[in-house]
Amino acid sequence: MTVRAKFVCQSKTLTKSTRWDPQSKTSVPCVLATLRLVPVTGTSGENAEFFASTPSGQVELGVVAEGIAERFELGKSYYLDFNEAPSA
Repeated sequence: MTVRAKFVCQSKTLTKSTRWDPQSKTSVPCVLATLRLVPVTGTSGENAEFFASTPSGQVELGVVAEGIAERFELGKSYYLDFNEAPSA
């Protein structure tokens, strides 16, 4: 079963941080990108359909992998697909 939602990138905040490096087994400096996405709004077309089902909420991601945050642009919409994951 897949549930699809449509969110818009509302903010992207960059801060200095550290991440764990498994090779050196130490914390190393990095940039943390905090991405905040909120449901699309609208009264026409596809956005109206998504807004009727998901009128509120937010997804916030902290990303340290290089190149990932650059893929998200402020004001652009993205689909989020939710699928059940197997237990670890």
